[in-house]
Amino acid sequence: MSSELVNDKIRNNFTLFYLAAFIALALKIILDAIFVLADRAPASFGLISSSILAISFVSGILIGRFGQVSTSIDRHRAGNAGSLILDGGGRILTITLVGLLGGILLMLIFSQSSSQDPSGMFESVIMNLVGAAFHYIAIETILFIYFALYIRRHEKTKKFCKILAVGILVIYILDLLGKLAQEANNPLAGISAFVLCIMLLLTIGRTKWIALLTKQEKKKLVWQSALGFFIFTFFSVDCFTDHITQLPKSIDFFLYGSSSIVGVAMMFSAVYSARLFFPALVALPTASAVDRRNSEVSSLTHLNRIIAETIDFDMLIENLTQRSLEVSRATSAWCELYSPTGERSIASLKYINKEQIDWLYSFAAFESLVSKSTGTNLIESFEEYEELAPLASYQKPIARSLIVVPLYEGLSKIGALIVLNTQSFGFENDDMNVLSSFGDNISVALKNARLIRESISHERIQHEIQVARQIQNKLLPQKIPVISGYDIAPYSLPATEVGGDYYDVITLQDGKIAIFMGDVSGKGVPAAFYMAELKGVVLALAQEVRGARDFLCKINATMFGNIEKQTYITLSCVVIEPDSPKISLARAGHMPFLVKQHGGVSVVTPRGLGIGLAKSEVFDTLLEEYFLDLSVGDACFLFTDGLSERQNSQDKDFGYEPILDILRSPSAESAQMIIKEVMKAVEYHAGSFPQHDDMTCLAFIYRGKGVDNSKRNLDHFEESLMIKPEYDSQTS
Repeated sequence: MSSELVNDKIRNNFTLFYLAAFIALALKIILDAIFVLADRAPASFGLISSSILAISFVSGILIGRFGQVSTSIDRHRAGNAGSLILDGGGRILTITLVGLLGGILLMLIFSQSSSQDPSGMFESVIMNLVGAAFHYIAIETILFIYFALYIRRHEKTKKFCKILAVGILVIYILDLLGKLAQEANNPLAGISAFVLCIMLLLTIGRTKWIALLTKQEKKKLVWQSALGFFIFTFFSVDCFTDHITQLPKSIDFFLYGSSSIVGVAMMFSAVYSARLFFPALVALPTASAVDRRNSEVSSLTHLNRIIAETIDFDMLIENLTQRSLEVSRATSAWCELYSPTGERSIASLKYINKEQIDWLYSFAAFESLVSKSTGTNLIESFEEYEELAPLASYQKPIARSLIVVPLYEGLSKIGALIVLNTQSFGFENDDMNVLSSFGDNISVALKNARLIRESISHERIQHEIQVARQIQNKLLPQKIPVISGYDIAPYSLPATEVGGDYYDVITLQDGKIAIFMGDVSGKGVPAAFYMAELKGVVLALAQEVRGARDFLCKINATMFGNIEKQTYITLSCVVIEPDSPKISLARAGHMPFLVKQHGGVSVVTPRGLGIGLAKSEVFDTLLEEYFLDLSVGDACFLFTDGLSERQNSQDKDFGYEPILDILRSPSAESAQMIIKEVMKAVEYHAGSFPQHDDMTCLAFIYRGKGVDNSKRNLDHFEESLMIKPEYDSQTS
C-alpha cells in the first residue's frame, strides 16, 4: 500500500485513533490503581503493561493529530502563514500555561510522596492524568512546530524534520537507559538535545512573513514569543533536572523515562519562540509604515479588480471613495462629477452630508481651490492659508486639512475626489501619491467604460439596423403585378443606416392600380415599424378607395393620432388603369413627380401635407389631385429624397435636372433603362462619398392599349435586383 493511501486512511480515521487512545488511558489508570492497591504485583510486569498502555495512548493521539495537521497543511498552504502561525502559537502557549499551572496545583494538593511512585490509588490516578495531559501538550507542541515549518518550508525542511524526529527518539532512549542505570545525568542526552536545537534553528529558515504582519500582529507576536520563551524554558529545565516541580515525576510515572521527550518538546518551543521574538522586535518600529504600504497595495489591488470586473460607473466611484477614505485614514470624503454645462453633482459621499458640502462651497476660497485643481493638491493645514482659515476656526470643524484629486476622462475634467481630515497635518505626501494613483486608475477605468459602452451601443445599433432592414425588405413588393399597357421598374438601394423608404404597387377593387412612393421620418427600427403600419393601412383600404386623393385622405384619417407627434410620413400616389392613358396623381408632402409627356418633361408638384401632420379637415382641404392623359412612350418617375439629395464630396445635391435630362434623352426607351441611367448618373455624381440615406425610385412608361408587358415587367423587376449585385440580399 502506497504512503499516499496510508495518509488518506489516517486522515479519515481521526476519531478511531482518539477512541483507542482514551481506552488505553482508562485501562492504564485502572491497571496502575490495581497495582498500587495490591502492592504485590511484580515490578517488571507492572512497568511493562503500564508502559504499553501509555505508548498506545501517545501513539493514538500522535497519529490522529498528525493526520489532522497534515490535512491542515494542505488546506492552508496558500494561505496567510503569519496569521496561521500566530493563532496556532497562541493556542499552544495557552494550553501549556494552563497545563503547567493546573498540573503544579494538582501535584501540590494530592501528591504526598516524594518518591517516583504514588503513595495511594487516588494519587496514582492524578499522576496518570497529569502525565497524560503533558504528553498531549508535548504532541501538540511538536506538531505545531512541524505545521509552522511546513507551511514556510524550504528545500531541506523535509529532511531536517525527519532528523529531528529520529533525534527525539534517540534522546528518549539515551535518557531511558540512563535512568535504568540509575545515572543522575546522561551527558549524551544533553549533547543530543543541544544538537537538535541547532538543527531546528537551521530548519526554521525563512521568517520574512513576520514583516508582512500588521503592527498589532507584530506586537502580539513579540509578547507571545517572549512569554512562550520563558514558560517553555522553565518547563524544559524542570523536565531535565527534576529540581523545580513534581511534574516530571508524573510524566515519568505515566511513561517511564518520557520526561526527556516532553523536555525536548518544550526546548524546541523555547528555541522557536526565541527565533520569532527577535525579527518581530526588530520589525516593530517600522510596522506602521509597513501597515500603511500594505493598505495602499491592498486598496490599489482591490480597486484594479473592481475596474477589471465592472463597467458600472456608480460602482467604480463608490469604491474609489471608500478606498480613498480607508487608505488615507481620512475622516470624510466625497466624489463629485461635473456635467458638460459645469453643474456639480455628488456621486458618492462618506461620513459627510450634502448640507455640509454645500456649506464648504459657500466659501469662495474652497470652491476656487477645487475647481482650479488640475493635479492632485494637498492642503496640510487650513490655518496656514488665510482664505481657508475660517473653515478651521469652529470648535468642531468639518476639516482642517484636505486632498483634492481631479478626475479626467481623456483630457476632460469630469469630477473631483475630495478627502478631508479634522486634524491639521492629517495627511502626508504618501497619501497624496496614493490618491493620485487612484485618480489615474479611475481615469483609465472611465475611458474603458466609455469604450465598452460605445461598443455595446454600436452592437445594439447594428442589430437594430439588421432588424429594420429585414422588416423593410419584407414590406417591399416581392413581385410587380402585370399591368397591360404599362412598363414598370422599381429600384431600392439601402444605406448603412436604415431609413423608412417605402414603395408598393397595389390592385384596387375596381381593377385599377395604385403606385406608392413614400418615406417615413426617422431612422432604424421605429421608422421600419411605421413603414409596416403604413403597409397594413394601405392593404386594408385598397378595397374601398376610388382614386389617388381619396386613398391618401383615408390613410391620413386612419394614421393621424396613431403615430407619435414628431413622426410623419411623406407619400405619393399614382392611380393608373390598365390599357388606359389616364392617370391621377396626389402628393402628401412627398417629392414631386417627374413626368415626360407629349415630348416634354415637367416637375409636377400637387399641393399636400405629410401623413400624420394634420387632422382630416385640414389635410383633405389642402390635398390636391392632378389628372394626366399620357401618350404612348410617356413616362413618370417617382423617387425619395435620398436620391435627389445624394451628395458628393463638395456637399452638392444630385437634384432633379439629371433625371429630367435622362427622361428627355432617346435612351429612355424602357422603365428599366431609365432606372439604370439615373443610378449611373447618381454614382458618377457622388463618387466615393458615402451614402447616408436610402435611395428608392420607380419609373413607368405607357406602352399603349393592348401591349403585353408581362415578360418585360418581370425582366425589369429581376434586372433591377442586379443593378448593384453587392446589395442583392437587401433590395427588392
